[in-house]
Amino acid sequence: MLFLGRKDTCHDAIHRTSPHLRRCAAAWQARVWLQDGQNLDLFTLCESRIRRIPEKDTKQLGELQSTRQAARREALEQAKLLARFPDPDGNTGSFPLNGFEFSNQEINLLVRQDEGLKQAAFCSKPGWQRRHRPQKPA
Repeated sequence: MLFLGRKDTCHDAIHRTSPHLRRCAAAWQARVWLQDGQNLDLFTLCESRIRRIPEKDTKQLGELQSTRQAARREALEQAKLLARFPDPDGNTGSFPLNGFEFSNQEINLLVRQDEGLKQAAFCSKPGWQRRHRPQKPA
């Protein structure tokens, strides 16, 4: 069986002690590099290109995902704003914005969460309780 121009007997000769067999193996290696060196260079070039393809795809996927997540966050903020201030007809329903669809339940939950966070942030300020403590009857 030939492997890159070497016979198995010469390939195994590297591990033997006979100088003649070592010269045989070295001659086969030199012959392979001289005859097929360009093919080996092409092989390494193709290998490096193949390795870069997934890296490039992963980078592009990350960029697309971050763009889509930013668009979703913007659409979600718009939907929450619309939920706080309904249209003049009083219509409520789903919120299809910028290719995203948000349910009333999801939007109302997020609006309540935002209001709760605002109240919690206000109440966590130092001195809040002194300013809003009920007056003792005189």
